[in-house]
Amino acid sequence: MPTRYLGLLSLLVAAGAASAVERSAAPSEGCLDARAVVQARAVDEHRLLIDTGTARYALTTAASCPAATDTAASLLSPQGWVCGDRPEVEFVQVGALRCAIENVEPLSAKAFAAEIREADRGRSLDGTPSLAQVEVQAKAPDRGRFLSSTAYCFDPRWVRGWRTDGKDMLVDTSARRSGGNDLYRVELGRSCPELELGQSVTFHSVTGGAICGHPGDHAKVQRGLPAEMIAGGVLSTRASTEGCPITAVYPVHSSNDS
Repeated sequence: MPTRYLGLLSLLVAAGAASAVERSAAPSEGCLDARAVVQARAVDEHRLLIDTGTARYALTTAASCPAATDTAASLLSPQGWVCGDRPEVEFVQVGALRCAIENVEPLSAKAFAAEIREADRGRSLDGTPSLAQVEVQAKAPDRGRFLSSTAYCFDPRWVRGWRTDGKDMLVDTSARRSGGNDLYRVELGRSCPELELGQSVTFHSVTGGAICGHPGDHAKVQRGLPAEMIAGGVLSTRASTEGCPITAVYPVHSSNDS
């Protein structure tokens, strides 16, 4: 079932925390700043993925919260700090329903991207069928249809440059066109020495659009390879014809980090 888009994710503050009152520091390390949320994604009835632009989290509710998967949800917590250890005052709220939050887990960009990608494939990470996936957004600037997958994809049209770090590719993109992300790590399925010598790369998407690490996505060097590298057998026929397979894509820097 296609992903459905909802309205803005409301970032609510508990009663008594008036906007005029100076906000206190986070109660503990690892708390999520609900006021900074830029995207939130309900994976199932217990789990919500949160992106604040500079950090990513998995939020777990104490009980099943089915309404959060098919309607707009809000985060309700004192002064907007969600820490996962105060279920009596931290909630996911959907209409009149409040679901207590029992855990907040920081996620790496890679883990966050992998979980959303698997959800978009219609199954959970353990391979079992999952619910129809829904995305909710805290802020919704006009980023076009590509917004839903910027957590684990980039659009080749907005690539500004690339380089290698000896193992993977680092791809510079337009932050405005990539959900605020301006640098992606592109993991490769094998060693690709041709990238060290190439001057230009073409990205090929198995879906005909975004590069997401789906089977069949690959990067191919277009020019700049010395003839002796190929003639001398340094590059295999497979490398020169099939390109470098891409197995994972995830942002490693956002314009919000600056």
